[in-house]
Amino acid sequence: MNQLQIEHTLQPSEARALALARKAGGVNRFEANLSDGHCSLGQRISKLRSLGFQIVKQRETWTDTHGEKHSGVVRYFCLGWSEPTTQTAA
Repeated sequence: MNQLQIEHTLQPSEARALALARKAGGVNRFEANLSDGHCSLGQRISKLRSLGFQIVKQRETWTDTHGEKHSGVVRYFCLGWSEPTTQTAA
């Protein structure tokens, strides 16, 4: 399957996670939750990676809308897609 075919098979929550990771500046779980109540962002990212999406993460300190700082928050960025490799037993 190519990238476009894979994108058409994504569940709505996976498609939303991909869209958020593609936006300028990426996304963290707090922003995803504020955006649409998106839950389990890490699980969605893991699934997208298994499908060949090149998603990297960066840790940051994030300040929420109440001014509270959260350290070690993971921000995800989608860099593109490459066909997943399949491993075969020798």
